[in-house]
Amino acid sequence: MKNFIGNVKYVFLPGVPGRKKDFQFIKDLRNHGLSIIEYRHPGLYEEDGYFSVVDTVDKITSLLKSFEKSRTPFVIIAYSFSSLVIQKINIKKFNYLRGVIMFSPICGLGNDWVMEDFNEDLKRLISAGECRPCSNLGLEINRLKEPVYGFDAFKKLTDSGVPISLCFSKNDTVINIEKLKKSVTEFRDLFGQGALLAIEVRGGNHRIDSYYNECIRNLLLSFVAREKVHNLIGNNCQVFLWGSTQITNFFKRFLIKAKKNTYTLSGERGENILADGAKEFSYKFENFYYRDRYYGSDPFAGEEMVFLNNKSFWVMNYSGRCLKSVISKSEIYNFLKKCLRKVSTDNPFRGPSEYQSGAYIYKNKMKGNIDNFCGEEFIYYKNKRIYELRYHGGLIK
Repeated sequence: MKNFIGNVKYVFLPGVPGRKKDFQFIKDLRNHGLSIIEYRHPGLYEEDGYFSVVDTVDKITSLLKSFEKSRTPFVIIAYSFSSLVIQKINIKKFNYLRGVIMFSPICGLGNDWVMEDFNEDLKRLISAGECRPCSNLGLEINRLKEPVYGFDAFKKLTDSGVPISLCFSKNDTVINIEKLKKSVTEFRDLFGQGALLAIEVRGGNHRIDSYYNECIRNLLLSFVAREKVHNLIGNNCQVFLWGSTQITNFFKRFLIKAKKNTYTLSGERGENILADGAKEFSYKFENFYYRDRYYGSDPFAGEEMVFLNNKSFWVMNYSGRCLKSVISKSEIYNFLKKCLRKVSTDNPFRGPSEYQSGAYIYKNKMKGNIDNFCGEEFIYYKNKRIYELRYHGGLIK
């Protein structure tokens, strides 16, 4: 049997500043057969040269490219300050990246993210002989003053489609734990529990070895297990871990949020009137932008578009009308908005499959999925059809 344990490389990016350390968790992982590559920042940890954010990003990127070239699967382990550096690397382009694990993650250098001043900490370490006096880390910190913070950082990393993990101690005095946990909770509420794994350990402090435990070890070992299964079954199947995410999962939740904050919220009087007579609603969150543009009132026709990173991503065309009835159009549309507010991830296009309120009944019949779908919806009053709409669409590639 082929030994798969050596197929996955783990790249450890340490925090800064400080002396070269022998991390016990690395020894433990090596004892379990993992291949760990320890990157050392130039100008720090007794390394020659000067620390530079730009050079560090280039060197780490070159290292990761070497894995791509040799078709070697790898996992990134970023500790403390290096969690900021990893945000500067476009990890989405690496096909052999299997996951990113951030220990004691620092998501920003402002006072709202960290409890200590890095420049003051640097002076203290130099004075205590813990850091080289020639280090220019203090100057380079300014290059990281405006990274992608917290919530945005999680979104950027999870867009890569690989599992993203955060591990930290509840007692960490360097990072603002409460702000970190709040950002994680908000992110997972929107994009789902599987989008981001966060492990909070009760004991320990900012240092990895102080809170590294069996749970974290098993998390790291799981990437080897996944690769082993993948090698056994070939490329005809996909093997998913807890955090293997796809952009469509983010999109569905965004689409629901957009629909609930546009037409169904403000109705016909809340739209913008364009020069050609079209009426438009729009909603933006992170890298997604939603636009609902329609013409007419009865009958009416329109198009919902979603853009990702300013490129067309998804579309839905629709047309509808009210039928002859004793019920006014305003009453029909008010009931329709009530139904559309019940949109769900199972059917994120219009309303639920069926909904009843008094003498009103709403029905929605849909075929397909987010990639390619079509459907029709009807409203009945006392079992008489008073409204109808048909729609179709899908992802744009």
